[in-house]
Amino acid sequence: MSPFLASLSPFLWWDLDASALDEQAHAAQIIERIAMRGTLNDFTKMMRHYPKSLIIEKLTQARYLDPLTLNYCAIIFEQPKSAFRCYIEQPSKPGLFSY
Repeated sequence: MSPFLASLSPFLWWDLDASALDEQAHAAQIIERIAMRGTLNDFTKMMRHYPKSLIIEKLTQARYLDPLTLNYCAIIFEQPKSAFRCYIEQPSKPGLFSY
């Protein structure tokens, strides 16, 4: 495991083997997980580790960000919410089944 991933909160990787993650190849997954589930300390470490342009690219291309994370990232990175894919392409909400 890389020193960067080891320095992050261990609960971020509860469902997978963090030693199998590659910081560059899995950048989107790492950035999204830190943005949604990480602490402010984790977010700060991510900002120091990855270039700001890469973080913006990965977060704007994310299929899902919870509303709080979306608003926070839009403000922090000075991007309109309409620039985020998850804001434009929201998942459909199926109605109740009629039997």
